[in-house]
Amino acid sequence: CPTFETLASECRPEVAHLISPGQPKLRATSGVQRLVVDTDVASFIFKWHPVFAPRYVRIIRGAELIVSFMTLAEMRQGALDANWGQRKWDLLETYLADFSVLTSDNLLCSTWAQVRNESARKGAR
Repeated sequence: CPTFETLASECRPEVAHLISPGQPKLRATSGVQRLVVDTDVASFIFKWHPVFAPRYVRIIRGAELIVSFMTLAEMRQGALDANWGQRKWDLLETYLADFSVLTSDNLLCSTWAQVRNESARKGAR
């Protein structure tokens, strides 16, 4: 399975200079920081948004990356909505395979509800 660095340089050759072989992989080994990546961040990196993607890569590099089951679903829905062909689907699935997936359970749903409630009370969305 190709690494994120391989995918980024193959999909977006114009940004290959940002990802050198000497840099640590985006997916890290045990004992390092774990980060949950939201759908926007995962999407900006996958599509290589010219402003946001390099910034996000610098922030998350070296961490173990996690996406929620919902991010997985939303990214796949986006591909379906855009009527992607097999090549793009394969790239997306290879990209998503580099993330650990946080599945849903009662505790996660309750935590999500509390975070959303607290954010709403503070005026954030």
